[in-house]
Amino acid sequence: MRRRSVDIVFGIALQLLLFTGVLHCAEEMYIITTSDGSEIVVRDYDFSGDSVEYTTKSGLRGSISRKDFLSIANMIGVPPGQAEQVQSIEEQKKQEILIWIGAAAVILILYGGYLVYVRRSRIRCDRAGADIHYVRIEKAPTTQGHLAFTYRGLFWRKSNWNIDVRRAYEEDEILFIEGVCTDTGKRKIFRANRVVGLVTDRSSERQAPMDHFFVDAEERRG
Repeated sequence: MRRRSVDIVFGIALQLLLFTGVLHCAEEMYIITTSDGSEIVVRDYDFSGDSVEYTTKSGLRGSISRKDFLSIANMIGVPPGQAEQVQSIEEQKKQEILIWIGAAAVILILYGGYLVYVRRSRIRCDRAGADIHYVRIEKAPTTQGHLAFTYRGLFWRKSNWNIDVRRAYEEDEILFIEGVCTDTGKRKIFRANRVVGLVTDRSSERQAPMDHFFVDAEERRG
């Protein structure tokens, strides 16, 4: 339970970081000041040869001559009347990108360290003879094993799967299903507690929770 809570915390932290970075970049606008005193509000720009190419807030493309370009200012936190030089704007953009990348890397490193810690803790418990026993109970499908479902993977991303079941078992009260994807041919192991909604049995179109399609293998043989 604690492991799952930590996974959720790390996932939310990374998604918030990425969302904030995207939102910040989306709101960034600039003001180009020309030699005749005109101001052009743009969301993107590029210096190409003797011209300055830009994209306006509405998505229109345009350009001005390099000799008509005077300065450019970042609109976030900068009054429209104050202009910053091109070099300082470029350095600011690079610094912001490095900050977002660094923060994301720190979160991933911390999460990786946590996973290593959990694994080593389990190994120490096993070596110390702790009263922790993971009993694997083999399961047998009650259908032909062709199942379709939606799965919540890394960082809670949802994806649709169609698999042919090859094996199923329960370990530490969690049902695991090993199957081959009918679209890619790849073999993958799924956790039943990460399946979203109902599962569809393609052989009968019956819909039910994942664990309803499996019984104990010993019970099935009996």
